[in-house]
Amino acid sequence: MLDILFPDALPDETIFSWLCRYHLLAAHSSFRRYTLPMFGINGSRPANEFPVFLPQLSDLSGVSLNDLINHMTSLHYYEPFLLERDYKLAFEALKSGDSASLQSKLGMVANRIASGQYLKYCPLCVALDRDKYGVAYWHKVHQLIGVVVCPVHNCHLNGLKKSSVKVLMPEFSKDQELGTIEERELSSLIADEFSERSLHLTINNLNQQYMLQLGELGLKTSTGRVRKKLLRSLLLDKLNALSQLSPAFQRLTAQAQKGQYPECLFYRSQCNHQPLKHFFLIYVLFENWVNFSRCISVIVVDFESKVLNHKLMLIHELE
Repeated sequence: MLDILFPDALPDETIFSWLCRYHLLAAHSSFRRYTLPMFGINGSRPANEFPVFLPQLSDLSGVSLNDLINHMTSLHYYEPFLLERDYKLAFEALKSGDSASLQSKLGMVANRIASGQYLKYCPLCVALDRDKYGVAYWHKVHQLIGVVVCPVHNCHLNGLKKSSVKVLMPEFSKDQELGTIEERELSSLIADEFSERSLHLTINNLNQQYMLQLGELGLKTSTGRVRKKLLRSLLLDKLNALSQLSPAFQRLTAQAQKGQYPECLFYRSQCNHQPLKHFFLIYVLFENWVNFSRCISVIVVDFESKVLNHKLMLIHELE
């Protein structure tokens, strides 16, 4: 049985990492000619963010599709910032294996901020994982767009170019360059959101909280208009302090300079935007995920209270 050969998934492990470890454990002669065809992987890259082979992987490994998607993909990174119908579309696409163009369908390609051609790893995590588990592996949180330093060790992430034909695992490295304060804080914010499962965050209460916080910080006029120039200046100050080696931040900087960001979040709120655009604005307005989640929780509780009161009124009227 193939599922006997599948190792237990390690904490925060990616699908590709798990597949590579299966190949090594099974001692197959060729990753390209034997292991990949077993899962129907031909032209697609096995390290892609949204794998097309999850149905086959589930059948052969014995792990349910829901568990693979919820615990071994990065879909939760996008979930809070997608319209509900689009999140369901993404989930079903992964379940059916029709995820080849999912980035495009979700509008991420139009945002022109992509995951890139490299798998990222922390050199200190490599050493720690080898000591604890006997093997280094790819962490999901390190692959998230916007995470440029390890949220645990605060050092810059190294990268290996993705390949469609061979096994890749993180390499030992002595490079341990610490990230800037901005890089560490933003990477930690994204990591905190990625591990958060209880916050009821939606596009509607997200934008409501943006407007409230802009008012608290004096970034709105007396008539309720956003002070765009002042807000853009704050964003660019932070962006200029981030790593210039990151194409994602370079693109975000260019969009802010042209006046396309963050206006797109306010005036095209019913469109899907690359989560990094939201994460960076949350960072500038709230500093960290804990502050933001507290504010959102107040809005959610207030909304649920209003809904409950409305239901009680309806019941009273019926009586």
